[in-house]
Amino acid sequence: MATFDLTTRVIPDDHSIWALHSGRRKRQYSNFNEFNCVFLEVPGFSATPSTFDSIETIRQHLRMSDSVKQYCEGRTDTPPSYNPNTYGSGPANREIARERGFNSAIGNVRSLYKEAKVGDLVMVPGVGQYAGVLIGEFTSEFSPRDEIRVVQFDEESVPIRKVKWISKSIEKRRFSRAISRGLENRHAIINLNEGVNSSLNDISMEVYQRVYDNFTIAGRSKATFFGERYNSRDPEGIIASATIIKYFYSAYLAAELGRQQEFANLSYERAIAEFYDPAAVQYFSFNFNSPGAIKVAINTMGAVFVVLVIAVALDNISFSEATNNLNVTNGGVTIELPELRQSCDLYRGIMQSIGEEGFEKVRTECMSARSTIGLDTPVRRTE
Repeated sequence: MATFDLTTRVIPDDHSIWALHSGRRKRQYSNFNEFNCVFLEVPGFSATPSTFDSIETIRQHLRMSDSVKQYCEGRTDTPPSYNPNTYGSGPANREIARERGFNSAIGNVRSLYKEAKVGDLVMVPGVGQYAGVLIGEFTSEFSPRDEIRVVQFDEESVPIRKVKWISKSIEKRRFSRAISRGLENRHAIINLNEGVNSSLNDISMEVYQRVYDNFTIAGRSKATFFGERYNSRDPEGIIASATIIKYFYSAYLAAELGRQQEFANLSYERAIAEFYDPAAVQYFSFNFNSPGAIKVAINTMGAVFVVLVIAVALDNISFSEATNNLNVTNGGVTIELPELRQSCDLYRGIMQSIGEEGFEKVRTECMSARSTIGLDTPVRRTE
């Protein structure tokens, strides 16, 4: 049995995107990048997960951290106490500006160490508009064991959140004004989705489109098809690849309508003319810088279907394997999301409808596109 992994990022409805500064004057940017983590500049902040459940306890730990920081930076000669219980738990009672700053610090530590979920994205801007923005996913919940020693604080430990960086090269100036403003806000960390009812807002979708090659969210999907050998002097490979993608999205729509047998009896041109619906396509873009790619975003799960069937057609498995003995996973695990399962079921229905002869014609077209532009997908055969 052949197994193909979709490598599709399934984004939940409660997904958040956080903008985080890398310390004073962004001095921790290289640490974030090198050690696959993010943190706030709170040396000596020795917390447990339950610490963040109590504002009073957070205040004690922040005051302890502030004492450690002052000592490390030479602003006091008095060694700090490392017992948080020796610090006050009440609100700041000095000037209003300090109280506001202290309350902001409380919100910052709660946001990073408690509220940011595994799988949420975090964006860390570098210095200037031309610097790359670090973009990654939180890979684990906060743990007291996760810490890093920071040279600016005499090697004192700082609690961290572990991150897997997905992108490091997108310059800040490439993002929309709304995202750029969020990246340069005055707070150490903010939720770019805060106050937004849906993760389908413009800010979220812009980030997802840039970060993920393949993803699904709320019944929408995006797929990327690579073409690393594209030659700008001959567009034939692009045309062939675009036609294949349109053909298979037409197949998806026909299968949704229960008209897959009718679809199977039509030529490429007639099938596309009859079933293709451009109104459901968010965009169909071509970018043949290095590396080249065709990106398709659809208001249905059709992109998942299309990328799977093209990946199978580009493989050397038999029609029988492609139809009856195909196992599909996502991230190496059995597919549980109903929308993904539906796409896989529709795939099998279409394959049975077009038959072996139709499958071989499809394979010929896909292989021709591979020979001209190097057509490929992120989907990988694992067995």
